[in-house]
Amino acid sequence: MFLYLNNSLKLNPSSVFHGNYGDGLQGKRQIKMEMYGNLVLGNEKHLQTTAGSSSTQLEQSRTGVADDLPVSTPCHLPCSSTASSSVQATSMAPQRPCEVLLSAKEYENLIAQFFGTKKIVQSCYTCPSKLCNSLRQEEIARLKQHKKKYIHTWHQEKANWWLCFVEGEGMFCLLCKKHAIKTVQNKEESAFTQTASMRLKYDTLKVHRDSDRHCKAVNQELLQRMSVFRKEVVKQKETAKEVLEKAFSVAYFLAKEHVAIRKFLNLIKFAEDSLGVNHLKYFNHKSEGSIREIFLVLGETIKEEIVRSAQKVQSYGLMVDEVTDISVQSQMLTFIQFVSPVTSCIEIAFLSVQNVLEEFASANADALTSLIKDELQQCGLSLTNLKGLVTDGAAVMTGRNNGVATKLKELNPVLISVHCICHKLALA
Repeated sequence: MFLYLNNSLKLNPSSVFHGNYGDGLQGKRQIKMEMYGNLVLGNEKHLQTTAGSSSTQLEQSRTGVADDLPVSTPCHLPCSSTASSSVQATSMAPQRPCEVLLSAKEYENLIAQFFGTKKIVQSCYTCPSKLCNSLRQEEIARLKQHKKKYIHTWHQEKANWWLCFVEGEGMFCLLCKKHAIKTVQNKEESAFTQTASMRLKYDTLKVHRDSDRHCKAVNQELLQRMSVFRKEVVKQKETAKEVLEKAFSVAYFLAKEHVAIRKFLNLIKFAEDSLGVNHLKYFNHKSEGSIREIFLVLGETIKEEIVRSAQKVQSYGLMVDEVTDISVQSQMLTFIQFVSPVTSCIEIAFLSVQNVLEEFASANADALTSLIKDELQQCGLSLTNLKGLVTDGAAVMTGRNNGVATKLKELNPVLISVHCICHKLALA
């Protein structure tokens, strides 16, 4: 990861979200970074569930996030200015709301959203503002043709504050239409929501007012208004992408400045407390595995940018060296050099590190050659465009009969092999 960041490439961390979700040694998992945001939201949620502002940690599944909190079947919260923040809708006796749940501004916005500005809408909000006390004569005549009649005082009753009568269409429930309440079969009923109800009888209003789906709509509206932890969940979902972008920016800064990865959470906390980035409190993906995955994704994204540029040129060179690390594992490091098609400048970038002994018994010429060919194939780079190869002076690399350079020249005769000048100076 840090070798990638040593390159001259400048990366916008937000561009990471347009790539694939990488997994380092186990290969690339084909999961969009948008799903990574869902994993973050699906982790522990700190939700406030009591009137005394005490917090509890609710375990959620890592496979997804519930769009809404559980709402039980038809029962209403009582209208009270001192309603507790602790939601107990499932245990309370059904009660009808004693007040209008939508403000005048919300009413206006919903009417404009659902019905537009050209339709004539009769409601408890629009009629008083327009001093309207009856339907238009054209609408009355239309209803007479269908032997129907709408009483203008219906929507003026406080219990029917949700009722909207659209002239030329029929009756709608503004609250059910807002929440798009669905039935048990996960289907949205059309009457009062998608299509107008033309059964113009007062009993129809009472049936809808007492229906399960209308009760659910009232419950959801009350939950949104009175529940503190509901607001926290909504806020967490709204800022999910922004939180991820800032977390990835922090990780990118650490890697670019060669700061230890263990400082990641400390820097996140500093940005939240001292720099005023309050949304970072919703970043709960703090396990060692998750942090490691963030850096792997950054490295994978930078590599994709490097490979994309190298694929546009007609020739490139490789610098290859095989080393044994502290764990006595044979690793082959590969750097790539090419002329940038954008800046027309020579760029040298880290390309890959491969564990030789993972697939081969020893780090011989056949094994190293095979790994180079596999890496070029995975990156979509043509072997015929490989014009230069720089290695150390080891026999396995520069052997005249059986070295890596000799084997690659058999596949690409125009390849030029060079003994690394730095290794020559070290041997001098």
